[in-house]
Amino acid sequence: MYSERSDQIRFGEWDASDPKHEPCAHEERTVSQMIVHPYVNSDNLQQDVARCGSHSRSISSGQSFDYQRCWVAGFGKDAFGAQGQYSCIQKEADVPVVPQGTCQYQLRQTRLGGDFRLDLRAFICAGGGEGKDSCEGDGGTA
Repeated sequence: MYSERSDQIRFGEWDASDPKHEPCAHEERTVSQMIVHPYVNSDNLQQDVARCGSHSRSISSGQSFDYQRCWVAGFGKDAFGAQGQYSCIQKEADVPVVPQGTCQYQLRQTRLGGDFRLDLRAFICAGGGEGKDSCEGDGGTA
């Protein structure tokens, strides 16, 4: 799906509560075009990616990044559920990419249950280390 946009993208946002508190100045750019993944599913966030402009790099289907370190960042909650608070300061963590089979097995041990099926075409899993992970609200798919 292709659409003409007049939206803005902000690069370098770090403190959403106080734009004067940024360690570096942010930059805003006008989106000239946005290409949304043709199979985006807003109900479960599968394929929730878009390409803006021409400086993005795609990940080809079939590439494996198992056990490599990656960075997650966002303004997500500090705890799951209603008690969690969204952060005004962007957080980041380096986490390992988890093989999809291992990820599905581990997710089946949670409240998702033994019948849970991870969409292996849409999701990549990372994290699981003690004290380092992304928080609710930071998730996404590849």
